[in-house]
Amino acid sequence: MKQTSPGLRQSSKRTRRRVFLERMDRVVQWSELPALISPFMPDGRRGRPPFAVEVMLRVHFMQQWFKLSGPATEEALHDMALFRDFAGLGGWDERVPESAPACAVGCCCHNAVSGATYSPPFSRHVAGAPTEEAHMGIEAKFGFIVEYVQDLAAAKQFYQEVLGLEVQRAHESYVQFETFAIASDEPMGGEAEHELYWLVDNAEAAVEGLAEGVELALPLRQLPFGKVFGVRAPDGRPRYLLELAKDRPSRKPS
Repeated sequence: MKQTSPGLRQSSKRTRRRVFLERMDRVVQWSELPALISPFMPDGRRGRPPFAVEVMLRVHFMQQWFKLSGPATEEALHDMALFRDFAGLGGWDERVPESAPACAVGCCCHNAVSGATYSPPFSRHVAGAPTEEAHMGIEAKFGFIVEYVQDLAAAKQFYQEVLGLEVQRAHESYVQFETFAIASDEPMGGEAEHELYWLVDNAEAAVEGLAEGVELALPLRQLPFGKVFGVRAPDGRPRYLLELAKDRPSRKPS
């Protein structure tokens, strides 16, 4: 997909939101995520032509980062050039993703981890559709991305003062923002690359509920911050699923 520099066509003012999206445009593995999600997306043979997977992913991520509802995200795409540019959309006369398809991308992110095929949220209410009990897979929701840094204090100051992010929890080697975190300890996979985490309510049940053929990248481990295990994505990279501990080392700012 041809991607323009986020939001630079309409204004040169470097707002916090603009700076944040520019950084996310660089650090998120946009060239790899569509290949992970594409096998679980609808085939697009019915209805209007679908948007590119990367466009839908970018819209979904913005919805999570800025805490927007589906309708509010759709409205922002109509009103804000910055959002349209980050998503890779064209001019103002080009249609934008509606809230329901954008929401479906979240389901596909979950299915890419669990190994399930795409199923709309309402499918279990349709006559003849599989029941909830017959569903094989896990219930996961996107948690956060971890970036490993050498100087935690400097990185924390940058994200707070330059990008205006609010610290949710902090520890001597870890700082959690909303859906983004920085850490200076040992990476889970041994390499200092960005780690993607999905949250589950019960990690042990999630391991048992994995679809057949899903490869474990990390066996289930009990760590101070919770129970975690990793599955290997089609590109070979690990994706982590985490059951957060109620009493974990990081604390909310006082």
